[in-house]
Amino acid sequence: MRRLEHQSGVSPAAGLSNLSSVEMPAPTWGAGAVLSPFRDLGDLLQGLPTRKVGIALTACVIAQFLLIINGSWTATPDSALYLSLARSLASGRGYMFNGEPHTLVPPGFAAVLAGASALFGESFLTYRCLMAALGFLTAFAGYLLVRRLCGKSAALLVGGAFALNHALLENSALTLSDVPFALSCLMGLHVALWAADTSPCLPAALIAGLVLGVSPLLRINGLAVPIAAVFFLWSAWKGLSLSRRIFLSVAVLVCAYAPWIMWEWWKSAFPASFGEGTYYGAVAGRNLGTQISVILMALWGYAPETFYAVTGVTMRTGFVELIVPAVILLGLVEAFRRGDRLLTPFVALQYAGLSLSSAGSRYLIMAIPALYILLALGIVRIIRGLNSRGLTGVSARPVLVVVFSALILLNVGHNFVTVYHVRAALEFGGPESQRSLPFFSAARWLKENAPNAPVLSTHPRIIHYLSGNRTIPLSRAGVPETLTWVQSGDDIRHLITERQPGFVFADTKNPHLYPHAVKGLGDLSLQLQEIQGIDPSARYRLFRIIYPADSRKGEAK
Repeated sequence: MRRLEHQSGVSPAAGLSNLSSVEMPAPTWGAGAVLSPFRDLGDLLQGLPTRKVGIALTACVIAQFLLIINGSWTATPDSALYLSLARSLASGRGYMFNGEPHTLVPPGFAAVLAGASALFGESFLTYRCLMAALGFLTAFAGYLLVRRLCGKSAALLVGGAFALNHALLENSALTLSDVPFALSCLMGLHVALWAADTSPCLPAALIAGLVLGVSPLLRINGLAVPIAAVFFLWSAWKGLSLSRRIFLSVAVLVCAYAPWIMWEWWKSAFPASFGEGTYYGAVAGRNLGTQISVILMALWGYAPETFYAVTGVTMRTGFVELIVPAVILLGLVEAFRRGDRLLTPFVALQYAGLSLSSAGSRYLIMAIPALYILLALGIVRIIRGLNSRGLTGVSARPVLVVVFSALILLNVGHNFVTVYHVRAALEFGGPESQRSLPFFSAARWLKENAPNAPVLSTHPRIIHYLSGNRTIPLSRAGVPETLTWVQSGDDIRHLITERQPGFVFADTKNPHLYPHAVKGLGDLSLQLQEIQGIDPSARYRLFRIIYPADSRKGEAK
């Protein structure tokens, strides 16, 4: 041993020490490089007070979701559709709506509602508790996403703004798919980050695919989520061989799309119903001019809707509401330029898909955490650009604190309004507001006096869900815009002659439908008799159709 020491000049112990200090080669995979712009944002906000503010933030978030729980329901067509489908699934009748196999919305959210009703009973209280829980989980998932990307201090400010966002809370008080879809998208981004930092292997790819496959089963826009995730993973796996990257990417996509493909295969065996149709029929049935018009109107509409989703403030000046989307767009470009491959493709693909239908702030909930991060990056880019030209000497940190504190206050103010309306509900187990009351009144009368009579209606989904009566739609979904309103005399006469409705429930102030329906009934020598004894409404009214003595089958000739 001494001879060896003398010859080499290094003792064995020192040699082992040097060997242990040798740096191992860096892994050829990981999310670090493609997330650097967000970590810079986290460094900028490092050191913000977190303990007391975090406790207060958590208390506010928990309180707001508890306060929106009640036993009432806000009647909306989409909510009525999901609840009707859930009732059909829970009762063992299958995925049926209004007596027909349903081919429009994917079955994911209806299955969740059916599971909740099977476990806890079918009631508005059950659904409110479920939606509040999903809303809280979505807030938590958004906060955690910001924390993973930007760090603890940034999560408190930016993620906290999302947890208190008005659109998230408002839609958690409605039985709609927007909040669970947002949760599925955020979980998809989380699993993409996990897969990027896990040793690349087939099991990890399959797990990622399974989680990413939830979004397409909730909303048609979910088809873009696996694509965005695989784009990110492809960048994170850049050190792997090309064949291995292709193999793992295909594995993720196959696993993600397999459930959705099975749903599409199942519904292909049934014709689209007259009232519901399909998403593809709605988009593909448009002519080129209508398609371009819809896209341009949606893109223009999403500027103020983005402003509203982020701030909680409604403006229609044509200029002020464009400032926030413009800063977000600048942040998106800056993030992509600096290497981000997670949020930028996700946001871009979601907006591209949303441009195929009318704009709405509730469709943006899944993207709001990303929009807040990109807004912060845009603000930093603007301030640093001004400072580099000597125009200002302002630090970006206090500006971010002021801007996001203001956003939190604006959203919390909006949330007070939401909570007030929920707590002031008209009736437990009934309508939440005066606007929903006419639907309940008409449905209760129908259930008691005419439970099997078909109803011609401008709101067929709501009346069908509340009464259980078959409805004949005067407004349709899943069809091109030119076919949405059933207003031609021939169509109305055909519906009446073929389906023999006994009642009409109509929005009497709807210029598209009500006058045409009345004219179509008159052309067939049919009369309307308004039903008395139910809660009156100047707008929504229930009528009995009076047929001539010899016009119906089975009547005396």
